[in-house]
Amino acid sequence: MNEYEAAIKGLVETYRSAPRYEKNEKRVRGPLFALQHSKMFLKEVLENLPIAVFIKEARELRFVMWNKAGAELIGYSREEMAGKNDYDFFPKEDADHYTKVDRHVLDNELREVMEEKLQTKNRGNIIVRTTKVPLKDENGKARYLLGITEDITERRRMASKLDKLNARLRDASHRAGMAEVATGVLHNVGNVLNSVNVSANLLEERLKKSKLSGFASIAELLKEKADDLPRFFARDSRAMRLPDYLDKFAQHLEDENKASISEIESVRKNIDHIREIVSMQQSYAGASAVAEIVNPRELVEDALRLNADALDRHSIELRRDLEDVPDAELNKHKILQILINLIRNAKYACDDSQQSDNLITMQLKRRDSDLLFSVVDNGIGIAPENLTRIFAHGFTTRKNGHGFGLHSAANTAQELEGDLTAYSEGIGHGAAFTLRLPFAPSKELGSESKSDGPIARTDGSATHS
Repeated sequence: MNEYEAAIKGLVETYRSAPRYEKNEKRVRGPLFALQHSKMFLKEVLENLPIAVFIKEARELRFVMWNKAGAELIGYSREEMAGKNDYDFFPKEDADHYTKVDRHVLDNELREVMEEKLQTKNRGNIIVRTTKVPLKDENGKARYLLGITEDITERRRMASKLDKLNARLRDASHRAGMAEVATGVLHNVGNVLNSVNVSANLLEERLKKSKLSGFASIAELLKEKADDLPRFFARDSRAMRLPDYLDKFAQHLEDENKASISEIESVRKNIDHIREIVSMQQSYAGASAVAEIVNPRELVEDALRLNADALDRHSIELRRDLEDVPDAELNKHKILQILINLIRNAKYACDDSQQSDNLITMQLKRRDSDLLFSVVDNGIGIAPENLTRIFAHGFTTRKNGHGFGLHSAANTAQELEGDLTAYSEGIGHGAAFTLRLPFAPSKELGSESKSDGPIARTDGSATHS
């Protein structure tokens, strides 16, 4: 007989030893039958939940109960686990951690949710997400610890795999010429990542809306009514609704589990697609490190042509302020990559300003031994506090931005022994981004450019990513 069944038997024996038992026997038989029926129903629900559930007694933290899913998860039978504690099955370091958390939950009477390592008998180490909550008696003292454990190993593995593939994608994109990238690679990857993001958001939302907390509430209610369970099940309307609720609760968890597995499978397929795209792009990456003799003005025109359709679709006026600069030895693909990023950034800036007279100005100037490429827009602008972190990885002010474009462009500029700077007078006053590169003309000019003065700026700019 387990501890839960012993508690029920003790309740019955206590009632039978009380005065006037015979007179009350008929009256209590109905509620006791209902209690036994509800106990069997609750035990059946717990047994068939598709998630691990365990109970420990509070004094020595020995296991009182594991359901079927829990026994399958850890690889030990319930007979092996009964009456034993963590030190009987797990490494001392892990058992010390579990015990510390258990005591913290019981002593402070709080709910704890954590991700932790769990060493199983058959599968080795896995990652689990465990919710622990104290169960109190009628005097408000914590007598048991309820644990609900979910195996999230596969979810974490897929997330890690996705991070690594994204890192490979960023590296490949960084090294490959944007002329090739702009023709479809990043567009295709972006479409796949949108699907991955949708799946990830659905999984996150499903976890946030999980009804597991409702199970802990039921346990709390039963402990609260432990001193008079027959009356509670016989007369309390909440008890009448409990069997139906638990049945629906079990069905909800099963549906939730099936939906999560389906989304994980979708993520896996999309990751395989990304791998194929990245592999295809990497075959072109070798050419991106080659410096060649090019005309800087033609380089600007190439970048504009690659963005021409997008600028036309968004009704953005384009102006050119390009000095005559001689041919120079430059890394064409890397500079194109930077300029395309800056032009796209300016396009988003103009879109977010929601004004009708959108304008982007392309500038090219030579200043002594430096070559300056500038992209100026009249979009929404940049707040002063954001200018210092606009090139930080992951930083973006755009709702759907990823925070990689400007960071990648700045890193590429440094690789070319130059730099990338941003200027804006604030929100509503535009922004200018300037790429400075060391200038090494293939042949000296007969005369220097007459243009001097500060880089021009406009009076508006959009959010930047």
